[in-house]
Amino acid sequence: MSFIDDDFISRKTEELADFCQSYKKRIGLPFFAFGNPVNMSQQNIDMLVDAGMHRMQIGVQTGSPRMQKLYRRPVTNAKVIAVSSFMEKHKGKIVPIYDFILDNPWETDEDKEDSLNLIMQIKEPKRFDFFSLTFFPGTSLQKRALDEGIISTEGMLSSHASIIKNSFYNSLMLLAGHFKMADKSIERLKQWKNNPIGYWLLSRSTQVLLSLFFLNGVFKGKNGVHEVFRYFKIYTRYLYAAAFKKKKRESYG
Repeated sequence: MSFIDDDFISRKTEELADFCQSYKKRIGLPFFAFGNPVNMSQQNIDMLVDAGMHRMQIGVQTGSPRMQKLYRRPVTNAKVIAVSSFMEKHKGKIVPIYDFILDNPWETDEDKEDSLNLIMQIKEPKRFDFFSLTFFPGTSLQKRALDEGIISTEGMLSSHASIIKNSFYNSLMLLAGHFKMADKSIERLKQWKNNPIGYWLLSRSTQVLLSLFFLNGVFKGKNGVHEVFRYFKIYTRYLYAAAFKKKKRESYG
């Protein structure tokens, strides 16, 4: 059972309590829900878990205060960490999945460091979903990207949110989030930014790491085979489109 509603948890406490009581009595099945950290409290998380919530998708998007303003996300890192403390109380009963947006052309290295540091501070249990920034039609971000020449009308929505670009910080995000590498190891890898060989290696490892993560999930029974095939299908199309565009640019260059 899934409740695909970003505002699901933002209801008044009394309304949410009534839902939890009725759901537990009349349905009693495990369910999955979406949530915004701004609207979460220990009380409503306790009620939902008691009612059967076993998984929650939490939209964090970034750990950078500057990018939080860009995304119009009025949530602080302290609040996100507090939410992870709410979830920690129910370890073994719920799996929170924290969403982060990568490949933002306006991010600086400092912004990316902020997100990486937040990922490392979020408490167990935790899983992460990483997405490439998508410029949806009619949004202020799409208009800004068009005005600044970051995207063209022809190229709008040509990328897929599941395909994360190869980059130094994206690889670190995956190692910290998906592979749960120890904080000390991540801190050492950060120093590779000043090492030409290390920087080159991490900058070209993101998509390999993502593929390994999906395959590892299949072996451990966490990901269905169909999910992996879906990813590789999307990835193959992405590689083909990227190669075709490059060839087209060269032919007209």
